[in-house]
Amino acid sequence: MGLLPQSFSAWLLYGLMLAGLSANAQVQESFSDGSLPARWQGDTSAFRINADQRLQLDASPDSAEATLYTRSSFAADTLEWRLWLRLDFSPSDQNKARFYLATDTTPTLPEANGYFLQIGENGQADGIDLYRKDSTAAQRV
Repeated sequence: MGLLPQSFSAWLLYGLMLAGLSANAQVQESFSDGSLPARWQGDTSAFRINADQRLQLDASPDSAEATLYTRSSFAADTLEWRLWLRLDFSPSDQNKARFYLATDTTPTLPEANGYFLQIGENGQADGIDLYRKDSTAAQRV
């Protein structure tokens, strides 16, 4: 990929979604035992492992945001992310999913720098866009 410096640590963040994740070597989760491993941090009570062994948001509809992340170290030339995503709503600018691929600190902190995928925008053609975040400003790449 060439965009990330070697010193970055990966933080994976899940929010407002139903997802399963598989990444080669550094972090690989199948959720096959039906529980969320202890290394995951964030709003862990807002997520559950469903009968299909997938991570699922289980938060109140009134919740403004739910996050889940784990730390992983990686070499910048060996990155690969795979995920399965299902949204049971029409995403918009106010109701969307973000997957932080790599940040230099906890992704929920305002000063976090890194890259994320964003799913959802207003209109018929919901985008899947890659963003670079530098402190408080994010720009589509």
